[in-house]
Amino acid sequence: MQLQAMLDLAKSKELTHKAVEGVAGVTDAEAGLKEIREEIQRRLDKATAQGEIAASRLEKQMSDVLEEHQLRNQLAERKARLGIK
Repeated sequence: MQLQAMLDLAKSKELTHKAVEGVAGVTDAEAGLKEIREEIQRRLDKATAQGEIAASRLEKQMSDVLEEHQLRNQLAERKARLGIK
């Protein structure tokens, strides 16, 4: 949810950037473009990093679930061999 909002904000800033870029020859606008470009890049970098962190957490959770499932299966097999319910 938060990543989507950040992405939407970055897209909005990109559109603003394009609109401001259309105003040629104005020095203030050129300075503003640089700031807008840097802000967009910061936001995109942050969103990318957050996405990578979230993916890493999900991967860890999946690994933990799979490992737990394998351990439960091994325990069930051993109990069956020993005749334990």
